[in-house]
Amino acid sequence: AGPQGGGRPGLALDALLGAAPGGAAPGGGGGAPLKGLRVDFEAAQWEEVKGRIEEVAGAVSAGLSGAEQARRRATAQTTDNLRIRSVRPLLPPAILTEELPQLAAHAALVLRSRQQLGEAIRGECGKLVALVGPPLLENDASVVEFAARLSAVAAEVSDTVVVVLRCGLAAAAGAAWGGLLKDPDRDRSFRINEGLRRARRLLLSVGALGVPAAVEFGETVTPQYFADLLSWASVSAESRPLSNLVAGLSMPAGLRAAGAPLQREDGAPLSSEDDPSGRADFYGVTAHGIAGTVMKLLDTHSPSSSAREDMYSAASLAPYRQASHSHGAQVPP
Repeated sequence: AGPQGGGRPGLALDALLGAAPGGAAPGGGGGAPLKGLRVDFEAAQWEEVKGRIEEVAGAVSAGLSGAEQARRRATAQTTDNLRIRSVRPLLPPAILTEELPQLAAHAALVLRSRQQLGEAIRGECGKLVALVGPPLLENDASVVEFAARLSAVAAEVSDTVVVVLRCGLAAAAGAAWGGLLKDPDRDRSFRINEGLRRARRLLLSVGALGVPAAVEFGETVTPQYFADLLSWASVSAESRPLSNLVAGLSMPAGLRAAGAPLQREDGAPLSSEDDPSGRADFYGVTAHGIAGTVMKLLDTHSPSSSAREDMYSAASLAPYRQASHSHGAQVPP
């Protein structure tokens, strides 16, 4: 505030000088931190007011930490990354796959289950596809234990259902925890390289139990790190880059939509091969970690398939349960 009763303009500044370095209110009362000043002065008093303002600036500067002063000096002449603390390099996918390679038995499982899933969603074998698992994995050990139990059930129903374990590696935006992939230590340290290692190790453990695995991709970078271990992938159909990603995946994929069924402008169902430009290019990384543009093959006879991915309630499965009873089969509740 300015001086009261026509006093010297510097008096208002004197009362605030002690508040600037520590962020406390004038008088040391521990009130709200100082945010700014308003100074009323006469033209003839300019030199005195100028000196007081410079004194305030010096007090504020003295209260800044050395790191903050260094940051301000470093950003004074730059226009880029002004809100970025640091950029840590990601482990190249080729290094990770060399550290944790796919075994021959796992490769055979992936190839076999991808073929079965493709046949199922194209209606060529009369089987249903069941994606089973939590939206977000809480810990590695419980997932492996669940996969072991699921393996036995999957074998029992293999004539009618293709069972896939859904592995939720990353949380949705705004969640308290980013998920195993983004924050493996659950302490907001975001050691993503360690998350990539743990995710691949977990998928290898699931595959060793004979259970096909599925992951939802939220961007176009991480597929290079463990796509070779997956039998199914899910993406949000409302993201154009991710819809393009589906067209380049090696495995069948689910287009997850929250609203009405996905359709083209002519009303026909949308598939992974639909792209108005004739090709579905997208940004990604190579196995050696180099950013690039991923260009899909131009032929339209890809072995991959896509389908709309929905959640089903117990009521919606009632017709299948009733039909199974009429044939003497027992479907668990």
